[in-house]
Amino acid sequence: MAIIELLNQPTTLYRYRSLGDAARTKRELDALEKRELHFSILEKLNDPMEGLSRRSLGFRKKDIDKKTFDKIVTLREKVGICSFSDTFKNTAMWAHYSDQCSGICIGYRTASLLNGLDDQYSLVRIQYVDSSPMLTSEDAKDNSRSARKLLSFKNDGWQYEREWRLLSDKKGLARVSSPDCISSIRMGFNIEKRHQDAIKKLFAKSKKTALYLMDVRGYQLRWDEI
Repeated sequence: MAIIELLNQPTTLYRYRSLGDAARTKRELDALEKRELHFSILEKLNDPMEGLSRRSLGFRKKDIDKKTFDKIVTLREKVGICSFSDTFKNTAMWAHYSDQCSGICIGYRTASLLNGLDDQYSLVRIQYVDSSPMLTSEDAKDNSRSARKLLSFKNDGWQYEREWRLLSDKKGLARVSSPDCISSIRMGFNIEKRHQDAIKKLFAKSKKTALYLMDVRGYQLRWDEI
């Protein structure tokens, strides 16, 4: 079971995905079928301030030495990152991460998701701040945990994303062993018919995954089950 870093996690976590070209569509559909998650690394993320940190240089007992600080920063580069949100209703996220509402938003049952991963994975809630986090001598006690700490903060300009992250020592694909981890798939109103049909076919026999199609009514997003 994955490690839960914070209590009061949402019952469902959402992952916005673009379908895009044929290769991306195949990758995303394969991941759905196999219950796989892709873990990226820091250099692939879109926030230029992501993972920045400061070294404490105040009171000697709280200072962290430069060698240890540099080691933690180096470890940070190797941490695998898989991002989620606690909402499926964010129009900006639909535009940015689901290709102008032509992609999907996958809902994962949080408990099932965590139970389906081993304890090298940890779930953290992103903290939005106006200055980079500081590493102190306390952080030197566990370099790996401190590297993950640096990836648990983002500039407060990103707080609309309401992000949660799974962090891992590995990058690339990870399979979730829980068969019922996917609770829903929401499809944007611009999704191509062939993509919609492929998803419906993939989950035709599933009784635990609800499928929804987005509709825009006035200034509200609505969801019709299909």
